[in-house]
Amino acid sequence: MLARFFEKYPPRISPAIVLDLLRRLNGKIRAEKSLGKGFEIGHALFMEEDLDEEKLEMIWRYRILPLLEEYFFDAPERLGGFGLEEMITAG
Repeated sequence: MLARFFEKYPPRISPAIVLDLLRRLNGKIRAEKSLGKGFEIGHALFMEEDLDEEKLEMIWRYRILPLLEEYFFDAPERLGGFGLEEMITAG
C-alpha cells in the first residue's frame, strides 16, 4: 500500500529507504519478547505527500517514538537501537 502511495505521490527521498525502514522497524518490534504483531507500526504514518528527510524526521520524532515509548514505558532502556539513523543504516 505504501509503495502504491509513493507511485502516486513520489517522495523527495528514496521510497526504498522508507519501505526498508518500515520493514526493519516492524521486524525489530516483532523480535521483542513482550511485543508481537499487534504492536507493528502501520504504513499510514508514512503516507505524506512530498515526503522528504525533514518530514521523515518529524514523523519519527512525533509519531513513531511516542508509540515506542509507550510500548516500553516500563523498560526505557529497550528503546536503544530505535533511533532513525540507526534504523535506516541497520540494513
